Amino acid sequence: MATFAKLNSEGIVLDIIKVNNNIITDENGIEQESVGIQFLNNTFKDSNIIWKKTSINTHGGKYYNQDGTEGDLSKAFRKNYAIIGGIYDYSRDAFIAIKPFDSWLLNETTCLWEAPIPYPNPSNGILYSWNEDTKTWILNN
Repeated sequence: MATFAKLNSEGIVLDIIKVNNNIITDENGIEQESVGIQFLNNTFKDSNIIWKKTSINTHGGKYYNQDGTEGDLSKAFRKNYAIIGGIYDYSRDAFIAIKPFDSWLLNETTCLWEAPIPYPNPSNGILYSWNEDTKTWILNN
């Protein structure tokens, strides 16, 4: 299945739509985003909507195989999988999630949000949560 993000005019992801691969295949048997967009435009008939293909296997600019191992980097597509409420950044040709905290910064390479200080080294399954007031990681109880 091919996956498309439904965007408004500001690039905000409104929905995620799956389309059968045979629908987006051209006369030469090659999947084409433009064929999928044409199909979606004909199906939904809303001139205010923009469609962009997204890949569930892409995260942080890397492509991951079904088993979770890193795959062929050339298959990485638009930095991240689109999520509802996130944005499509036209200048970066990338999907970016909702900023989780005001203090977090966008990593320009991965288009992922990062805390201003690194996550503590995990050991023995200890988990931490971000505290925006103190700008620190705190131990989960």
